[in-house]
Amino acid sequence: ASEVPVGGGSIFQQLAEACSEAGGALPIGTGPTVGVCGCVMNGGLSGDFGKRLGMLGQRVVKMEIVLAAGTIKTLTPNSSGEDGDLFSACLGAGSAMGVVTSLTFKMDVETSFSTGGSIVVACVNKASAKTFLSKALQFMKESVLSTPSCSMEIAIVSGYTIICNFMFYDTFDSKADTF
Repeated sequence: ASEVPVGGGSIFQQLAEACSEAGGALPIGTGPTVGVCGCVMNGGLSGDFGKRLGMLGQRVVKMEIVLAAGTIKTLTPNSSGEDGDLFSACLGAGSAMGVVTSLTFKMDVETSFSTGGSIVVACVNKASAKTFLSKALQFMKESVLSTPSCSMEIAIVSGYTIICNFMFYDTFDSKADTF
C-alpha cells in the first residue's frame, strides 16, 4: 500500500481525488467539504469504510504539529518516549494538543471495494422516520453486522430524509442489488 500526504487545509474531496489518482483507498467518509485534519483529530469515523479499513486516524503514519509553545514536531506511531505518547494523544483530541499542519496516511488498495450505493427515504414526519429507522437498524443488526464483507451507514438530514449508504467489499460474494 502507498502513502498520501495531506496539508492542513485539505478537504475530503481533495483526499478522495488523491486516493483515486494513486489507486488507493481510505475510510474517508461522505462529506466532500469536511476538513481532513479536523475530522481525523476529532476521531475520524466513517461508517461506509470503517468496517474494512478502520478509522481514518488509525491510518495516520506521520503528522506534523505545531505545539502551543511554537515547537514544530514530526510524529509517527513509532516515535519514542513523549513523542510517541503525543502522537497517540493527538488522535481524537481535536485541537487541544496543537495545530496539525500535515498528515500522511497509509492507503489500502482501491480494489478492496467492489461497489456501493445509497437508499434515500423521504419520511413525511417524525413518526414515519422513527418507523423506517427502526426497520433499518434491525436490518443492520440482522444482516449487515453479521456480514463482514459489507457495511451500512445511516444519515438523517433535514426534513426527516434518511440516507442509507452501503459499501460492498471485494470479498462480497452475493448480488449487491438483492442484498
